[in-house]
Amino acid sequence: MDVSAEALVRIFLLLLYGSVCAIVYRRLMPRLSTASQWLATAMLAAQALMLLVAVEWQPGSYDDWWHWHPDRENNIPSTFASAQLMLVAVVAFAAAWFGRGQPVWIRLFLTALCLFFLHLAQEELIERRHYRLGSEWIIHFTALGASVVVATLIVAARSSRRTRIWYTCLLAGLAVSAAGALVVEQLRLLETCEKFAFTHGERCLQHFYEETLETLGVWLMLVAMLGLFSEWVPKSRRVPSMILFFLPWIWALSFHGPYRIWEFEFRFLSEPASVDYETGIELRARRIKQGAKSVTVTLFTKVINWTDYSGAGFSIHLVDQATGASFASADEGASRAQSIRRYDSKSNSRHYIFKQLIAVNIPPEAPVNRAAWIVFTTWREENGEFAPQRILSSDQMLLGDTQVVFGELVLPEDSIAAAAEQLASFDHGLALGDVHLPPKAHIGDTLSIPFSWSAENDVLEDYTQFLHFIHDELGGQWGYDQQPLGARLPTRLWYSGLADTEIWQVPIPTDLAPGTYKVYTGLYRASDLERLPARDAAGKLFADARIPLGSIIIEQV
Repeated sequence: MDVSAEALVRIFLLLLYGSVCAIVYRRLMPRLSTASQWLATAMLAAQALMLLVAVEWQPGSYDDWWHWHPDRENNIPSTFASAQLMLVAVVAFAAAWFGRGQPVWIRLFLTALCLFFLHLAQEELIERRHYRLGSEWIIHFTALGASVVVATLIVAARSSRRTRIWYTCLLAGLAVSAAGALVVEQLRLLETCEKFAFTHGERCLQHFYEETLETLGVWLMLVAMLGLFSEWVPKSRRVPSMILFFLPWIWALSFHGPYRIWEFEFRFLSEPASVDYETGIELRARRIKQGAKSVTVTLFTKVINWTDYSGAGFSIHLVDQATGASFASADEGASRAQSIRRYDSKSNSRHYIFKQLIAVNIPPEAPVNRAAWIVFTTWREENGEFAPQRILSSDQMLLGDTQVVFGELVLPEDSIAAAAEQLASFDHGLALGDVHLPPKAHIGDTLSIPFSWSAENDVLEDYTQFLHFIHDELGGQWGYDQQPLGARLPTRLWYSGLADTEIWQVPIPTDLAPGTYKVYTGLYRASDLERLPARDAAGKLFADARIPLGSIIIEQV
């Protein structure tokens, strides 16, 4: 009868944990202090629970799969494994320096063990072995492990028969962990998964055997250190020294917490983006925070190969929309300081997500009340030159084939000018100040008409202002439309407290009939051309949403 690979994993877990726990709980647990027994049991239950979740749980999404996979870095199992190794290090340190009557060489040995386990804890958390050549990693940890084994044998030989059982437990834990990390781990590298019935479909389940051996071996080492701690540390000193046992969890959170925070930011607090570059870099999300003196952009980029990230860099420019000139910028080389490696089960490929912050300082001379684009550029240093990278596809607005528009902003005036006498008010808190028309003009001239506007609230929509000139006698009319404050500040960027004036330059057509013209103005929504209702100072609606400004005489030249 054929047995599935997953069934073999379950059988392996039951046999391994059952046999080890039977020996430990019969021979070793009675010799531990009560607190140490509780701690050892809690750690065993926690690691068994995580392995059970990894084996039995069917995740609903790729992110859930990643969080609980036993062979991925910066997730829940790796954080726990790292904290468990850190706990072994802390207990070894407490046994050495809170123990009574131990010779210096014993204390030095346990201190060295503490440093060894700290190194393993860091390795487990960030999984640097995935970025090293296989032979280099094997040589490094084989040499370290062999040194620890030799030192432990020497110490055990010179120790009392009562304490040798703990050194035996330590050596057993080292052997079990090494079997997983240095033997089973290599089965994947040697592509012999199928020969050992580790496959399920196209998946290799080798990591369940590897991680089970590693974590159970660490637990045996923890029991060994707790045994020395229970024997050497007097009861009067156990409670104060056990305060140190909280350090692993603080340590793990200090490393792991930031990754979870920025991953939460990536998934829920940032705006998704899909911009692909010719060099293999992909922008997947971004977040913008505008302050009084700076604009901070948080980037989340994806690469499949590390080499795609080498030599790359990013730039953020604040560009005046009306003139196209950049008035502030910041350049940063691509940083690997914050990254998470992931595995896409659909494409059977690994990729990396990087987080990077770029802060653009706003200079004192930056223009106020002017619309600005936040423009993003990716570049690569090539032979001393910084070449912008061409965009292959984008779901964002582009300025050319190398510049992505992340958004727009306006820098408000620090001191708001006093509002002019109000002529009319509109919805959304918009108000038009009193308008003074010139009494006369000539055909072909350009009229200069100042319009003063204010806003009590953020506007967020585009409105266009119209001017209608209606001939008193002939009834004919002509008009002129533009944004109220010109192209420099569309109404969608008007902010609460805005007060500004734009002097319109209105050209008078050369074929216009001379005479007296009544002048009207108002606003209409750019999206549907619907006029905004306007009211006078008494709250009365103007007819046709048109505000009378007075009359002007247009004369022949």
